[in-house]
Amino acid sequence: MNGKAKAEAVAALHAVVKEQGNAVVRLGSIVMIKKANDLVVFTVSEMQAVVVIAT
Repeated sequence: MNGKAKAEAVAALHAVVKEQGNAVVRLGSIVMIKKANDLVVFTVSEMQAVVVIAT
């Protein structure tokens, strides 16, 4: 996934969670965590995703 595609995916995810108070969303390698007014977005490898899902 190139930079433009990642930016578009993050924008789409943000549109989905912006009205939520708290949310954790994973789409492929992109992870978005929202708590109140804080938003964190990062990418993970497939191996890291397994650990994220497990915890």
